[in-house]
Amino acid sequence: MQQKENEQQGIIKKGGNSLKARTRTIMFILLIGAAAFAGYKVYDYYRDDSLLHRIVTQDGYQLTQANTADSTRLEFKPEWLKTEYQESRTLNVPVGYDHQTLFVLEKIRSEADAVIFSMKAIPELKKEEGEFLYTAEIHGNGAFSPAAPNVPWAFLDQSGNKIDINGVKYKIEPEAGPSARFSLEISKTGLDKLAAGFTAEYTGFNLYTYSRK
Repeated sequence: MQQKENEQQGIIKKGGNSLKARTRTIMFILLIGAAAFAGYKVYDYYRDDSLLHRIVTQDGYQLTQANTADSTRLEFKPEWLKTEYQESRTLNVPVGYDHQTLFVLEKIRSEADAVIFSMKAIPELKKEEGEFLYTAEIHGNGAFSPAAPNVPWAFLDQSGNKIDINGVKYKIEPEAGPSARFSLEISKTGLDKLAAGFTAEYTGFNLYTYSRK
């Protein structure tokens, strides 16, 4: 009889230990989940798109337009320039870096008489302070207006010699909110002069500095 009672107590004790183990496992999973969620919210708070929005709307940041930036140079390789009519090529390749801003050639689209280069300026943002180039004018109330594209682009061949290209069209993409997309439209006649690769120079980007309040 005593042996049977001891066996029953052992089963109850094992059952209790198993329940405690499962409870600890569940609590551990819940803690991991909560930590992961908190980590994601911190990442979301400081990731580039969110941070850029907070900077340009001056949400916790002081934003100042600096003096006119120096000439920004974008480099284009010859293999990117070979396109067929109505062909659209997605590239997403870096073409330049200036004032903590990376310039990316997103795609090239060939039209009947011209080739369109679609690009984006991506700021390399820091949480405390920094600077970046922007295609639009940022106003104190967080509103945006396209900067007047009245500054001509200059084109250089691989030897650094200036090449006259007529009819170049510079367009700032009209997107809502923080955006720095733009495009260059170059006639195919002009692009023939640049077929060996070229450098595009521009001084019309707006330079901004920012710091945390």
